[in-house]
Amino acid sequence: MSSVEPTQAHLDRIDAVDGAVHAYLHVDAEGALAAARAVDDARAAGSSCTRSPACRSPSRTS
Repeated sequence: MSSVEPTQAHLDRIDAVDGAVHAYLHVDAEGALAAARAVDDARAAGSSCTRSPACRSPSRTS
């Protein structure tokens, strides 16, 4: 399973229910999917992604 699949599933669920529960102030779907793709790319290149900068969200600086 790729990292994108569960990320998208969570985003789909948030989209389906957050209108009623208002649990999130902001959902960065684009950023979450970009981070998931980065993890998949790093894993495909042989990284375990435990501390790889490629596994961090592109929008995170720390």
